[in-house]
Amino acid sequence: VSTQSINWESDAGTGSDSSTFAITFTIMCVYASIVNSGGNWVSRKDLLTNAGVLAALMSIGVSFGLCSLCGVPFVNIVGVMPYLILGIGVDDMFLILSAWKDVGMQPTVEQHIGLTFRKASTGITITSLTDLIAFLAGATTPFPSVRYFCIYTGVAVCACYLNQLFFFGACLVLHSKRVYAKRHAFTCQVVESKDKMIEDGRHPCAIGWCNGSPPDSPEADDSIFEKLPRRCLPLFLRHIAIKIIIIISFFALLGVGIYGATNLKEGLELAYIFAPDSYMVKYTSTSQKYFGRGGAMIQLVFEKPIDYWDAEIQLEIDQLFNNLLASSFVLENVKILWLDEFQNFLRHQNQTLPTAKDIFVAELDKFIKWSNDVLKMTFDADIVWSENRSSILSSRMYVKSMQYNTSTEEGDMMLGIRDIVDKSSLPVFAYTAAFIYYEQYVSVLGSTLQTVGIALIAMFIVGLIMIPHPFSIVFVVVTMVMIIVDLFGFMYFWDLTLNSVTMIEIVLSIGFTVDACAHVAHS
Repeated sequence: VSTQSINWESDAGTGSDSSTFAITFTIMCVYASIVNSGGNWVSRKDLLTNAGVLAALMSIGVSFGLCSLCGVPFVNIVGVMPYLILGIGVDDMFLILSAWKDVGMQPTVEQHIGLTFRKASTGITITSLTDLIAFLAGATTPFPSVRYFCIYTGVAVCACYLNQLFFFGACLVLHSKRVYAKRHAFTCQVVESKDKMIEDGRHPCAIGWCNGSPPDSPEADDSIFEKLPRRCLPLFLRHIAIKIIIIISFFALLGVGIYGATNLKEGLELAYIFAPDSYMVKYTSTSQKYFGRGGAMIQLVFEKPIDYWDAEIQLEIDQLFNNLLASSFVLENVKILWLDEFQNFLRHQNQTLPTAKDIFVAELDKFIKWSNDVLKMTFDADIVWSENRSSILSSRMYVKSMQYNTSTEEGDMMLGIRDIVDKSSLPVFAYTAAFIYYEQYVSVLGSTLQTVGIALIAMFIVGLIMIPHPFSIVFVVVTMVMIIVDLFGFMYFWDLTLNSVTMIEIVLSIGFTVDACAHVAHS
């Protein structure tokens, strides 16, 4: 395993994600066609629904192309974005189709389309605008992967909104013209009504496959999947007993969510971000089983030239390492300092550290060249020389951290070591490769709450402007809060932790939550 193994194994999963999305796209097309398969051979909307799914797919292409053109890096987690955009796009399409059906047949196609978008545009505008603001908020996060994901998704949301209005809207105009002209849904040939064909004595096959007429009422165009919820849910939900059960269940669920949310931990198990058959999963589980999480070697990097030959500088370096070794974050007496080894080398030769720069540098160069291969390789890599090896530009030394069992403790260790190092007057900073992951442990909660908060405020402001009923807005925001609390809570029960990966899923969930709540409130 090398430092690049994580990148290689993450990239290896991209191919399977692509095939999964292709299957998802196909399923969405089939689902949309089946749900809107009601009506006769004139009023059916099978092909029209595919245009709505295609509009969402084109939005994904616009996002990938435009963001790449602008130089926004593509990270693997951006591969999750198409699933959200498909959901948003298909949701907007269903809303437009429902409005088209509800306004009923009009004297002209123009009037029908105008009334349709008058009814549907507010709903899809609310959800698209609040989704966009939520992702813009997510783009302010300090985590680059989350930031890039939110940028790609925000662009896709804008493109999806425009495509549904102008591309799918144009397809809806063509569909309306075909229906008003009484043309077949697949052949586009003018057909007659079923009663007229029976009266004319047409062949049974022609009557079965080639009849049709514009819908005479909104319900006449419904499929079984549209009729059942519309007829059954109102009857079911009106009963007082059902209302009481729903309220009790909802608050019980909220209580469970609050309990889980208060116990949710922060951190990232690397094994969760790879495919189950990845060798990184096997390596991580085996390493933790036999060697625990292990302590990390912490580099103390002196980023600017300092006078290592100066006795006061040497005392400051000693004081820094003494403070670190005395802390609870570092193993006592475990340190690797080329300066100490150099001093020991000179002591064996009955010499002391030179106090003159030229002599110090010359003796240090001699020490490294005379060292065995292991020491030579180690210390030569830890010292950055000037071009002619006449001065030291930078160097690094090491301590080893304590072994910790939780990511929260690892994050605290990183902050503790940095605090000790920052108090030194030397130009030094602490670093280890694992700090890349520890960084998110200490800041992911604040970033997540900030993103969620901005999304809720955005929903409230946009709702006040576009939904003319203040109590509806309050109910929407309260419902969103409850859903998000439940989401945090059940992450605990699902043995998930809060990290940059689950943060992206939370941002995705905000988008779906906004869509559902806003559509119901607007209706």
